[in-house]
Amino acid sequence: MIGLSGERDLGRPLLRQVMEAGARTPEGLMDLEEARKLAQVELARLPDRLLALDAADPPYAVRMSAKLQAYRTKVASEVAGEATEP
Repeated sequence: MIGLSGERDLGRPLLRQVMEAGARTPEGLMDLEEARKLAQVELARLPDRLLALDAADPPYAVRMSAKLQAYRTKVASEVAGEATEP
């Protein structure tokens, strides 16, 4: 599930903050060997059907949190309103 920045309890975050104010955070201090090991571990968690170059069958399901869906609807509505104004 994907959600807005700051939403909690949606599962394990996929992104990590590695820079802040132009400096590396502790998370960003991972060396190349650690990064390779992490990538191997994360790839091993995926089902084989997602590792192929062809489209996955069935496709990998991605859901949006309720807050993200509401924000998406709001922005789409605002953009559509701007597009119709002269």
